[in-house]
Amino acid sequence: MNQSTFRKVLALGAFVLFSFSIQAQESSSSYEDTLATLFEKNGSHETFIVVVDQLFEMYKKSYTSVDVETWNDLQNEFKNTSISELVELLTPIYQKYMSEDDLKALIDFYDSPVGQKFAKYTPEISKESMAVGQEWGLQIGNKVLKRLEEKGF
Repeated sequence: MNQSTFRKVLALGAFVLFSFSIQAQESSSSYEDTLATLFEKNGSHETFIVVVDQLFEMYKKSYTSVDVETWNDLQNEFKNTSISELVELLTPIYQKYMSEDDLKALIDFYDSPVGQKFAKYTPEISKESMAVGQEWGLQIGNKVLKRLEEKGF
């Protein structure tokens, strides 16, 4: 696994986690269920699956002796359980900022035609945005280094 790919996957994971951090005030399985529904409706669930798939592609390159069936079994398992675990981990964050009614209002939005369109393209928007963000970050880094050099550092 090369360092660039690893950074891209980590950056995508961080972007996903922070892009969809809209949380609430009460703690219950009802809240978690509502949050999970929001993630299904707004495209986050699909984006999380993309992240899991990318992580597994990295691991497959590093552990070439593992057979395809084992990789498929593990990947399917983690696609199902990891998302549930992530919802559980994100619930307290969302609860700080969003009530369950807020989440339900967002779900109503994502049930609308424009919300469905946005949700449909969220994984692609996230992937393409990450690529642009990485290039932008490199450009800033190069400009900072150039300015430091100009100042004699």
